[in-house]
Amino acid sequence: MSEKPVRLTEPPASYAAWLTELKIRIHTAQQRATLAVNRELVLLYWKIGRDILARQAEQGWGAKVIERLAEIRKDIPVVIHCRSGSRSAAVANALGVRYGFSNISSLQGGILAFGQAFDPTLKCD
Repeated sequence: MSEKPVRLTEPPASYAAWLTELKIRIHTAQQRATLAVNRELVLLYWKIGRDILARQAEQGWGAKVIERLAEIRKDIPVVIHCRSGSRSAAVANALGVRYGFSNISSLQGGILAFGQAFDPTLKCD
């Protein structure tokens, strides 16, 4: 038995170039999507900050606006990350056990593993 896979037809000569171009298009679209999401999140955080300042001005500094908002964070999904995943796992566990966060997780393998999964050509030292 042969180790080589059987091909019914040979790919066209232009296939390799087309595949490379397709990968570039996918990567470019992924980068644009990431930038769009980041833009939306920055705008959201800016608006939240503006709303907090407005409420503090309206209700006064003693109204504990920030402290009351901390409750929302216990329900929102949160992913904690660090370089290799060890410290973030400990922090995620502590936040769940000590502070009651129910929707929290750690990025397994940390940023190093994420970077390699996202783009194996990245140099992560």
